[in-house]
Amino acid sequence: MVPPSSDARMRNRYTDRFLEPFRQQGDPLADAVLAGLGGRVRTGLLARVEVRARREGGVYREFLDACHAVPRWADFSAMEAGRRVGFKYAPAVGLALMAGSLVEGYALGNAAEVLVATGRLTQDVQRRLHETSDFVYKLALPGGIRPGQDGHRGVMKVRLLHAAIRAHLSHSPRWNREALGLPINQEDMAITLIQFGFEVRRGLMRLGIRLTEEEQDSQHLFWRYAGHVLGVDSALLTKTRQQEEQLYEAITRRQRRVTENSVLLTRAVLDGMSGLPPFYMPRATMYQLSRKLLGAELADELQIPRSLANRGAVKALTLATRTLKRTERTLPLVSTALYQLGRFYLLHAVPAGLEGTNPEYNARVERSAN
Repeated sequence: MVPPSSDARMRNRYTDRFLEPFRQQGDPLADAVLAGLGGRVRTGLLARVEVRARREGGVYREFLDACHAVPRWADFSAMEAGRRVGFKYAPAVGLALMAGSLVEGYALGNAAEVLVATGRLTQDVQRRLHETSDFVYKLALPGGIRPGQDGHRGVMKVRLLHAAIRAHLSHSPRWNREALGLPINQEDMAITLIQFGFEVRRGLMRLGIRLTEEEQDSQHLFWRYAGHVLGVDSALLTKTRQQEEQLYEAITRRQRRVTENSVLLTRAVLDGMSGLPPFYMPRATMYQLSRKLLGAELADELQIPRSLANRGAVKALTLATRTLKRTERTLPLVSTALYQLGRFYLLHAVPAGLEGTNPEYNARVERSAN
């Protein structure tokens, strides 16, 4: 546990004065790479950077070296328990992320404007969601987060994608930088990272899966390292779970603002997941599950319909996962079986969602945003 005095100091650190400058800060290294490529929205960004690094070195080589550098605190063996969480509880993790964390992110009014401006969720909902599933799946593979592996490369691609969108929207007359900050700024990147960490852990607990202390610490470290590769400023890469929760509370207090676009994005993502892989869940059940993950107050603000008929189904799901977790504690073989079943599930569900194609991680921006 963090001593009260230290805990209080960390709470004081995440003040408006501390966080506000990060709203005007992007990712200097990735932004420099995009400027070198002409600053235009492109496809195949990582491959282009690798070619330029071999030919020219410079900022392209600096970017690759920075992504492959492993901080002293990044203990891959300590990340293993957190990595396995992604497979052991694969369906629950997916639901906690998609119907909980990502939807909650749409209640952050400023950050939600990026998704509206790019059109990725209003025009291409299912594709983006399945790309997110593939991103998490490849990171959760054994060794997937290590430099050179597919998961690690996926993080690098997303980092360049963010820089491409940032370059495009920064020059769009529709983007109000004074009011919204820089597109995909450091504060927004930090809360996105927290959506995959703290918010997923909280979602699992609400679904009846209480992770062990080791699993929670490991999962936090796993996503802290992913954030490092993603270009999140080191001052926003929390060292402990307690700090992560404090940063979540600070950013939420500053940025929560439900808008019409928040409601639009929420409905788009929940409808986009309903009845399709990897969850195959009816729309009304998806709505009710999202309400459980978000809490009634926020769910009402986002205008997620109640479904009394499906409340029992969600309760049954929670009871089943809670029972499964208790059984795992007493029978170690259950943990191994869950891991293998989860891996099998993702191995088939993710490609089914992508319809056999590879994730593109391309920047697609509405013409009207120009």
